[in-house]
Amino acid sequence: MPGILAVAEETDRLERRKAIAMVSEQQRIILHEAAKACGLDGHISEHTGTVAERAMLIFGGNRKQPRKNSYLYLDSVDACFYIQQNMACCVFSARWFAASKDLNNLAKAGMHIKRMLTEIQSRIDSEEANQAGDDRI
Repeated sequence: MPGILAVAEETDRLERRKAIAMVSEQQRIILHEAAKACGLDGHISEHTGTVAERAMLIFGGNRKQPRKNSYLYLDSVDACFYIQQNMACCVFSARWFAASKDLNNLAKAGMHIKRMLTEIQSRIDSEEANQAGDDRI
């Protein structure tokens, strides 16, 4: 039979895991809603498959955090949107050839990235304001 200290440590560990899961779920919801508002599909991923997702790991992301991948309506751009330290983030990769049709559309990709980051950050700020209001009650 485990001692009282072991039970307390296990309870504390489960509570921390639960809190992390809530944060992760909040991130998933924010990314989903922002993507839909920007006209992207709402699929949110937690697996690393694209070059931009792998770069997210280099910049401090973790394998299990929610992220939104998008090709931004271009064939040669791969973007990964995620939330880190309550900041909207994006890593993207691209590969062009001299004859690439997408090469002239980089500005369009930048506009999509800016819109999505702004939408994500707006939702993060709203969530923080709601939580601050709940803490005052």
